[in-house]
Amino acid sequence: MSDVDLPVRSALDALVPQPRRSPDWGDVLRRTEPRLWRRPLVLALAGVVIVLGTAAGVTAALGGFDSWLSGRPGKPAPAAEQQRFEAANGRAWAAFPRDTKLRELIRTTVEGKTYVLFGFRSGHTLCLKLRAISLGHSTDPACTPESAVAHSTSPIVVVNSDFGFQDRRARESAEFSFGIAADGVSQVEVRAVDGLHKAVIGGNAYLWVENEPNTGNRVLALTAHTANGSRMTISLGTTFGDLFPLGRSGRRPRGPGRVEAPIAHPTIGWAARGEKRGFSRDRLDLNSYARTHFVTPTARFVKPDPLGDTVVGLDGTHRLFVVQGRGAAGGSLSNRALNVITSGGGGVQSATVAGAAADGIVRLTIFDADGQRFAVPLRDNLFATRVAETQFPLRLVGYDARGRVAAIETLRFDLGPQVSLHGLRTIRHVTGPNGVTATVKIGGAAQSIRCWRIGFSTGEAPTGCFELTPTGPWVDVDLVQPAGRDLFVIGHTRPPIATVELHFQDGRVVQLTPTGRLFVAAIPRAYLKTARQLAFAVGYTGAHRVKQRQGFVFRVRP
Repeated sequence: MSDVDLPVRSALDALVPQPRRSPDWGDVLRRTEPRLWRRPLVLALAGVVIVLGTAAGVTAALGGFDSWLSGRPGKPAPAAEQQRFEAANGRAWAAFPRDTKLRELIRTTVEGKTYVLFGFRSGHTLCLKLRAISLGHSTDPACTPESAVAHSTSPIVVVNSDFGFQDRRARESAEFSFGIAADGVSQVEVRAVDGLHKAVIGGNAYLWVENEPNTGNRVLALTAHTANGSRMTISLGTTFGDLFPLGRSGRRPRGPGRVEAPIAHPTIGWAARGEKRGFSRDRLDLNSYARTHFVTPTARFVKPDPLGDTVVGLDGTHRLFVVQGRGAAGGSLSNRALNVITSGGGGVQSATVAGAAADGIVRLTIFDADGQRFAVPLRDNLFATRVAETQFPLRLVGYDARGRVAAIETLRFDLGPQVSLHGLRTIRHVTGPNGVTATVKIGGAAQSIRCWRIGFSTGEAPTGCFELTPTGPWVDVDLVQPAGRDLFVIGHTRPPIATVELHFQDGRVVQLTPTGRLFVAAIPRAYLKTARQLAFAVGYTGAHRVKQRQGFVFRVRP
């Protein structure tokens, strides 16, 4: 069993031993850091970037990503921003070096609100961070490994596919997507639930921001257009609800598949002897929960890569910790030569691979699914690196002093229950006031998961899954789906909810009876306006007692 406290932009998605599902930390995240809009995420190859089409050599023809690989995209950030960046890094040992040079990539105004996208390079890591000046919010750095950019066959590299900010009432105030663009990219189109949008291009990057989006609005795909008229679409495999419908990726890990010289009795000598390697918890700028309830005061920490932002720690031979910024993740050490924690989330299209290697392992190498190999920083038995999600599945290989394979860990991101969208049955039809029809299909319970697909007569077909275990909200609005001139609300419940009512601001109530814990409703014609509105999904028990109210926001795009 392990305890977890998540950093501002991360959701812990795997521990050693690897779990079969990821816990829902949405409620914890909303209470601890209400400013950021977070969605339940399970990182899986079925749900990450899939490059469509043939693109070998396209980035080379466009001039590639030379400005990023040389660390000079955009222009130097204003002195005040550089000082702010240095001060933030100086407060936390689990941060990038203070002398890292910040670059300004894009400055834009969206409906009167100003957003600035910054970028920087530190070692073999390329990062972007968004500052919403008008909202008073900023993201943590969202990073991708240099290797993923240098070998990209796409003219854009998605760094944060889809995330957002919340206001003080936990309502979505802005949604965004950003990434790295090659020299020849002239336009990036963003296809979201609510339609097609154009991103801003600048500083070899793209940025899309939408203010006051509908509840559950998500990015579905991005299309890069080049100056020579070609284009490429990246589908994000977006689904809704608690979990992605997971499946095997079909790709095979590369690298050695057999251990030549196994470690007979895996141990970390300095930890077993109680030596005080590295530094103590006092040098970490942890948030209050991590410091009080999670990271033990006797743990010792090491920064494997001095140019990175990841710190790895041990408390004796029992506990393993990974710290980035002010948050931490961790788990129990097992009797293995390699103990690995893989964490990621918050829309960031990369994962941190970190952990502990037993005595006798002197170097570590990662072999990714594309055949690349790269060294993993290793210091005092502790290691950490970033890997793009498109590089999974991968093998982490440990070598002994004689160059023999001493340990292998195969890492995948299809860690959840293996469910599918086959065998769905139609349970109802819902028609909107303007004539759009929704055909609601739902599956049976499989491994405590139920999935659904809703086909609209206008062509949209969102899909999703939710857990049947007794955890999470009693009433959860998954998304507001525009379809033609209509809007539909889609959500799910858990016991003891028997009925759901939609309460609108003028007092009107729409009554619903979930089927298989799923509810779908068309928003009445009176509320189909371009101004954003607030309504509530109210869950009632069988005795018609209110169990929970969840607000959702919606509007029709002009």
